Amino acid sequence: MKNEEDMDEELIEQNEPQDEAGAQDQPSSLSDSELKELREKAVKADQYYDQLLRTKADLENFRKRTTREREEIIQRANEHLLRELFVVLDHFDLGLQTARGSESKEGILEGLELVQKQLESFLHKLGVEPVDAIGQDFDPALHEAVAQQDADVPAGKIISQIRKGYRLKGHLLRPAAVVVSKGPPA
Repeated sequence: MKNEEDMDEELIEQNEPQDEAGAQDQPSSLSDSELKELREKAVKADQYYDQLLRTKADLENFRKRTTREREEIIQRANEHLLRELFVVLDHFDLGLQTARGSESKEGILEGLELVQKQLESFLHKLGVEPVDAIGQDFDPALHEAVAQQDADVPAGKIISQIRKGYRLKGHLLRPAAVVVSKGPPA
């Protein structure tokens, strides 16, 4: 911070009229009250500048903290998701071990169906819903046409689904890959 004498000299120099060559001709025309007022304004300006710098630093610290907190929230959410998936993976491993020691296809099929139901239940808890496609009208916002075929159903109807589509709380995560009818053969 500048001391009062330095500020007085600066104010006097700034307010002195100068001729074309830049030389100072006359003494200051500021009264003592005007000089005192200018000093007070300069002190206030310095205070406001310091306050601005502190506010700017606080804002930058806030941005860093919120970024760090957001990353921690995402990490915690991922941890929860992975813990849930570990249960499904454990059952899948058990099914594989059973399948390796079994001659029966029925046991393998039953185990795979159980794991599929468990995965579907897990996804449902998260708010994930499958996109129904077969028999529906083709909708490019929900479906991805991978082929067209002649069929005994009207053109534009979905006749088979290659890959399921999914939505998360109304937001499309993945479109359903479908085969669309061209209409009855000519």
